[in-house]
Amino acid sequence: MRGIATPIRHRETKEILGTVGITGPTSRIQGEVFHEEIPELLRQNADIIEVNISYS
Repeated sequence: MRGIATPIRHRETKEILGTVGITGPTSRIQGEVFHEEIPELLRQNADIIEVNISYS
């Protein structure tokens, strides 16, 4: 098993409010997908969540 996660922070205070992450078998999460694609997708989604929390 492998996992990747990124924090969700309050935009002003930078306090960590939670995380967004993914886990899966090593055979399916490897190489460029593990090192580049998934981390970028997680960061994009964390940004969206942070904006929604800050401006809701």
